[in-house]
Amino acid sequence: MEKGWNRMASQKVLLLGPKGQLGQDLIRYSPSEYEILPFGRDQLDLRESEKIEAALLKRDWDILINTAAFVATEKAEEKPMEAYLVNSLAPREMAKACAKKGALFVQISTDFVFDGKKGTPYNEKDYPLPLNTYGITKLGGEFFAGSFASNYYIIRTSSLYGKAGASGKGGNFPYSILRKAKKKEPLQVVDDIIMSPTYTGHLAKAIWEIVEKRPPLFIIHLGGRGSASW
Repeated sequence: MEKGWNRMASQKVLLLGPKGQLGQDLIRYSPSEYEILPFGRDQLDLRESEKIEAALLKRDWDILINTAAFVATEKAEEKPMEAYLVNSLAPREMAKACAKKGALFVQISTDFVFDGKKGTPYNEKDYPLPLNTYGITKLGGEFFAGSFASNYYIIRTSSLYGKAGASGKGGNFPYSILRKAKKKEPLQVVDDIIMSPTYTGHLAKAIWEIVEKRPPLFIIHLGGRGSASW
C-alpha cells in the first residue's frame, strides 16, 4: 500500500450501497472531515459492469467504499451470473477506477469466503474456501480489488444487524423474526451455523477509523465479539 497519503481538509467519499444498513450507519457516523456522496442503484446498475468505470470516473471523489452486494445466498444459487456481476465484476471496475484516480478503495466482504469448518475464529492469514455461490463471488470481488486497486482495504465481516435492516434481505434477522411472529407465520431457521453477529453501527465506526489511520494491512476481519447460532 502506498505511503504518504495526502489528506485534504475535506475528502469526498463515494459510498455505494448508501441505503443498506451498513451504508446508512456509515453516513450516520461519518467524521466531519469527510463529505459523503451517496451513489445508489438508481444511479448505477452494478449488473452493467461495462458502464461502471466510466460512470465513476465522471465524478469527483477521493475514497470509494463499496457496501453494495448481491447478499441473498439462496437467490445467488438461482442467479449465479447476476451474483457474479454484482459481487465480482462490479468491484473489479471500482478498483480500476480507484487506480486511475489514485483513490482508496474499501471493499466490504464476508465470512462466507470460508467453509466454516475451522472450529475457531478465522484470521486474515487463513486460506479462503467458499462453499456457495455467494461466497465464491465475494471472494472474486476480493481478488479483483487486490489485483487492480493500488490502495485498498478488504474488510471481511459477518452476520450484520443494524437499525435500518438489510434491504437486500427484507430486513435484518431480529426484525424478520418479529414480523413473522406478529403475522403468526411459520419460522424456519437454520440451527447448524455459528457466527459472530456484528452491529453495523460499531462496524461503521471501525471502518472510519481504518480509513483515517490507514494501517499497513490489506485484509482486515471486523466482527462482533463472541459467537452464537441463529
